[in-house]
Amino acid sequence: MQFDVVSNAAAFTKGVKRVRNDVRFAQAKALTATAKELVGVSNRHTVRAFDRPTRFTQNSAAMRWATKQNLKARVFIKDIQAGYLELEEAGGTRKPKRQFLPVPSNARLNKFGNMGRRQLATMLARPDHFIAEINGTVGVWKRERRGGLKLMVTFTPTAKYDKRFHWRRTMEKNARRLFPNFYARELDRIFRR
Repeated sequence: MQFDVVSNAAAFTKGVKRVRNDVRFAQAKALTATAKELVGVSNRHTVRAFDRPTRFTQNSAAMRWATKQNLKARVFIKDIQAGYLELEEAGGTRKPKRQFLPVPSNARLNKFGNMGRRQLATMLARPDHFIAEINGTVGVWKRERRGGLKLMVTFTPTAKYDKRFHWRRTMEKNARRLFPNFYARELDRIFRR
């Protein structure tokens, strides 16, 4: 009687490679699912962080997918929005692109709490509005019917921002919470086959 033990190394190695490939695919899918969810988290966080943000600001997050070759998904703020949201994240001082920053004092604001794009030019086209420095305040002034003056827009050389967005901290906290569940779900799919 005889019993031969034969190496099954080739089949085993092939199986290990398949599982390794499947695990990388599961990681990529879990990373991508996490990033997709984080885009929604970012947009909801923006609504909570700011008073009446525009839809452009609300939908500032975007993502790049992970792949088996590159196990990294990326969630980011789009370039234009990042230009002004970075100051809300890190704090600091904003300097104007031109000579000054217009800050509304008594000007009408739109539903988002901002001056309209052409509002300053429209004001200055009116004969009862003018730019002047009065008592050390430079801005757009309006002549009142009773002879007084009303400051409509103040011109400031800089604006200071406090840290209030906390975007990176929010993304990190939610990524740590979301990824393990997505990864477990993808691994479960692999091993149920």
